[in-house]
Amino acid sequence: MVIDRNGRTASLKINMSIKTVDGFSGHADRRQLLGYCKKIHPKPKRALIVHGEEKKSQNLASTLNEMFGFDAGSPQNLDTVRLV
Repeated sequence: MVIDRNGRTASLKINMSIKTVDGFSGHADRRQLLGYCKKIHPKPKRALIVHGEEKKSQNLASTLNEMFGFDAGSPQNLDTVRLV
């Protein structure tokens, strides 16, 4: 990936992988999402809730933090999220 760093073009190596989650539905409700999070292993350190109504997404993120200790958040449109 090429980025602008202080007016200069720099290459940024992105070290990541993509995983497919089998058995997970994009149409799951809150109860199903919490049940899924209870069963997954290993538990993620972080969760970003990026789909749904603002208040409900924020509430789900808060619940994930309280129940499972995830660093969970619900970024707003145009928010910047540092992944590293």
